Amino acid sequence: MQGVFFLGDRDNLGVATGLAGLLALGGGAAIILGLLTPLAGSVVGLGIIALQLCQVPFPPGSLLNAAHPAFFVATVAISIVLLGPGALSIDARLFGRREIIVRHSARTGSGQ
Repeated sequence: MQGVFFLGDRDNLGVATGLAGLLALGGGAAIILGLLTPLAGSVVGLGIIALQLCQVPFPPGSLLNAAHPAFFVATVAISIVLLGPGALSIDARLFGRREIIVRHSARTGSGQ
């Protein structure tokens, strides 16, 4: 959605806003589809942090023109990178699902 706002702003369309729009559209689509999820989450997270630090002019009606929503999006993107793709993602289909097996250790002691 943010990429559409950047690319649809004809008054302020420059190299930085065009690149931000394309990265937002591509990263968002990749996260929704679950395609290369860690890479897409990194692009989105680093992109929103860079937009806030570089003071790129946000288009009118933008969702992320304040620090709080941008921090929230960066936090969600980082959590997506750390958690990985879901079971119904394209990554799970291409690379297989990951299963974590936690083995119970045999504890010895008087209280157990």
